[in-house]
Amino acid sequence: MPFVSSREPLILNNEEVKYLEKLVRSGNTKAEISLRANVILMSNQGISDSSTARQLGISRHKVIRTISRVLKIGIQDGLNELLIQDPQHVQVSGQVQRS
Repeated sequence: MPFVSSREPLILNNEEVKYLEKLVRSGNTKAEISLRANVILMSNQGISDSSTARQLGISRHKVIRTISRVLKIGIQDGLNELLIQDPQHVQVSGQVQRS
């Protein structure tokens, strides 16, 4: 039985789509950000979370987290937010310092 999504759909405007496509095509974009941008674009195209996960070789849970994060805090912040905070690093005034 397929999974049923209970979250609101992700709908992007043309500017947001162009921004994400530029990130995906750019050779200077970090791989993780490019991957997240792909997830967002595929969701916008109506591709299911499971299909997106299979096509990108990631877990369905990661797809759901990425889309949920973008819906909650926006595209740019959602792309750049760290998935797992390293407990050995402390964020101080925009700089990362070892504790």
